[in-house]
Amino acid sequence: MTLPAFVPPKFGAVFISYARADAEDFAKWLHDHLMSEDIETWLDKRNIAAGVRFDASIEDAIKACGLFVLIVSPGSAASDYCKLEFECATQYNKPLAPIMFITASPAYLDDKINYIAHDAAKEHVTLAQLRIKIRETRATTATLTKPAAAPISGRTRKPNTYPPKSIGDFRDREKPRADIQNYLRSGALLISIYGQGGVGKTALAVEVLTELEAADPPPDLIVALRETRADSLTLADRGISVEKIFLDSGRALGGEDRAQIEAIWTSRAELAQKCAAFAQVLGGRRCIVLIDNLETLQDPATGKLIDAELVAFLEAMLPLGANFQVLLTSRERVALPRTVTLYEKPVPLTEGLPADDAITVLIALDNDGHERVKKAARATLETLVTRTKGFPRARISGEYAQGRPAIDARQAAEQSSADGGRSDGRVGGRGVPTAADGASAGVGGAGSLWTRRDFACAAISARAIPGCRANRHEPGQAARLVCGGL
Repeated sequence: MTLPAFVPPKFGAVFISYARADAEDFAKWLHDHLMSEDIETWLDKRNIAAGVRFDASIEDAIKACGLFVLIVSPGSAASDYCKLEFECATQYNKPLAPIMFITASPAYLDDKINYIAHDAAKEHVTLAQLRIKIRETRATTATLTKPAAAPISGRTRKPNTYPPKSIGDFRDREKPRADIQNYLRSGALLISIYGQGGVGKTALAVEVLTELEAADPPPDLIVALRETRADSLTLADRGISVEKIFLDSGRALGGEDRAQIEAIWTSRAELAQKCAAFAQVLGGRRCIVLIDNLETLQDPATGKLIDAELVAFLEAMLPLGANFQVLLTSRERVALPRTVTLYEKPVPLTEGLPADDAITVLIALDNDGHERVKKAARATLETLVTRTKGFPRARISGEYAQGRPAIDARQAAEQSSADGGRSDGRVGGRGVPTAADGASAGVGGAGSLWTRRDFACAAISARAIPGCRANRHEPGQAARLVCGGL
């Protein structure tokens, strides 16, 4: 199979302008580091051969460059050559990246332009910021030169439904929600939402995407992937995979686009080539991929992704343009390689909800009314919210305020903390107290996998909350309170 022709536009060299009086060594260092990373870089000391007119060579190099880097220093501020080079770059509308090497204010440079601040003790930071600027410029160049894609009639196409939220009404999280919206609108390529189980990561992501669908214009394509099985890599029907990103996108777009994307995926090309061809098919259309529950693909010891293909996909796809964005959720921040974290905007969810919002969510979670939470006294609800530190979705509690629990709420919270704050029951063989005698009993043993919907509240007797409905259980087994759907 022959891949659709895709030749990324030529990105010219990085041109370095500097003053020999005080920045020559730094300019050479910068040039050599960029070249070692296969970033073509032009520096007069390295690129002008003996006997060649330097003025013509410099102008030709600026005209062909992809990014003009000016090393700002007192020497460059006073240099006529640096001034002429800068004016030549602006004449040809070249992207600019001034580096404030030594504090100075060149008269020819707009004082409102953003600089890359340099710290001699942290040169690696300067280099990292310049890499980001180079990648952003490359992505913009690629996007501007892509052929226009067919419009999708002002609506978002979705090949699959969003992951379910615990309740229909979203509460609070105003700042994280605004942050994610701003990141997506400003073209951030990777946004990672992370926090303990039940904190509301999925609800937040779905809320933001739903709001974006109602925006003008909406995203052209949203692909939502979710995994709930820790052994997903060994399964044929994996919830999260690069294959699903490709094929689900094709299924949503349909027609010739679908045929091209399926042909790209089934070809024998390297993944980087497939990503480049995939990007061409997407063209200028905006695509957002939601990857929910990414902790199922994390190494619990290191936090790294164990799906090497997904990592390679992110490394290849993110630099190709700002029209392809990834929104992911996980319990702990994913330890991604630096080639990916350059694009990442983290959104940690570490604080619980305010009392009023937490109580509203708690009541909403009693969707069938069997828990009698809706009729509970305000003081009772405030006690439970306090016990759960404002995380009602992740609650594991043994009391409201009345009755005698099989295990008190503080002990349950401590046990939850010892299990890493997990609320979906993935506790392996860790014991939980029984309603019968308060002793420990395994939750299904190793390999048992309770979902959030199943694991609402463990280790609680029917009398712990008057009127609550508890599952029948055999002696020696853990009782589970059915607390509505999580």
